[in-house]
Amino acid sequence: MALFPDESVLVKLRSRLAVETNGDAFLGLVRTLSGVLKDQKSYPLFLNVASQGDETNSIIAAHAAAGIRPDQSAKVYGTLLRHPNPKVRVSAIDVVAFKMKQNPALKKAMPPIILRMTKDRDPAVREAVKAFKKSLQN
Repeated sequence: MALFPDESVLVKLRSRLAVETNGDAFLGLVRTLSGVLKDQKSYPLFLNVASQGDETNSIIAAHAAAGIRPDQSAKVYGTLLRHPNPKVRVSAIDVVAFKMKQNPALKKAMPPIILRMTKDRDPAVREAVKAFKKSLQN
């Protein structure tokens, strides 16, 4: 049984993910996710992509599965990746690691590639993410 009714959505998403892997890949992928998926609760789709994709695709998909809306991702993580302070300049996977620590059920649902990538993330980086996100909310 398919995780979602329309397999063409997954095919379209995968082809866009493959095309948009340049220097600005992260924001491109976020835009792709927000364009292809109108329903923000497409949790099974994101996990499916996360389990089958390469590292970049998996990070973005796991990110979305962690409950971070695509429009938030572009704003928050696009800024994080370009931040002038190296302590704040973190990768998307750090955010996923942080979310999984907050939510054990999410950790159980993540595919092995994500668990391997998040295994040894520095707690200081996670704290930087948390502080930065809080500063954006004010």
